[in-house]
Amino acid sequence: MSPAKLIAQPPVVEIDKIAATVTIKRDNGGFMSALDGRFHFDGVHLITLSQGEVYTFTATPGKHTLAVKSIQPMMLVPIPFHREISTNFESGGKYEYIISPITSAGLEIVVSK
Repeated sequence: MSPAKLIAQPPVVEIDKIAATVTIKRDNGGFMSALDGRFHFDGVHLITLSQGEVYTFTATPGKHTLAVKSIQPMMLVPIPFHREISTNFESGGKYEYIISPITSAGLEIVVSK
């Protein structure tokens, strides 16, 4: 028997059947769109999205928290804001969210329709 046949091959598992696929889109344009959209997943900063940018990643099934944080310039005093949502991801699920501006209130993260 050749040495190559003795090496065990790990089973091939498709990641999209185990993990959830999450896509975050940053709204393009509008009032307050110049704010930077710092996206956090389970309390960890993953990426800062500019207008029109999209970020896709995989996540384990279960309950997770998605958040957007930034600083809103108001008058001469910048005001930090933090908005978050919690969701329960299922294996193989595909989830899409949009980070969009709220007039005079910063940014929000919502489920895409």
